[in-house]
Amino acid sequence: MATPIIQEQIPLTQSELHEGLQHIQKRDGELSFRTGKTLDHLNHLSLLSEEDRKARLQAIEALDVPRLKPVHIAKILDVYPRNIKELGVVLSGYTLTVNKEYQQKIIDALA
Repeated sequence: MATPIIQEQIPLTQSELHEGLQHIQKRDGELSFRTGKTLDHLNHLSLLSEEDRKARLQAIEALDVPRLKPVHIAKILDVYPRNIKELGVVLSGYTLTVNKEYQQKIIDALA
């Protein structure tokens, strides 16, 4: 069996993953054990609707925050911080510094 070649990595939010797994389940009728467990876990989370996710994504991208990449935005949308302190915790996992002004703008875009 040939090993698939990864051509591009695109960060997914939990909402996008949930939608994708549901699509695969409908198409194939059954999921593998691990994929089924992942879908069960995602079913228990409060996920953004497709419209809300796109709106928030566009709002954050429109801020044009220096060095903020799609992987950071996906994590922000997954965790959905409610204040600057929570946003700081989310971003602390990356080698990224966002000033307080942009942090507040991100929080406002999520509100």
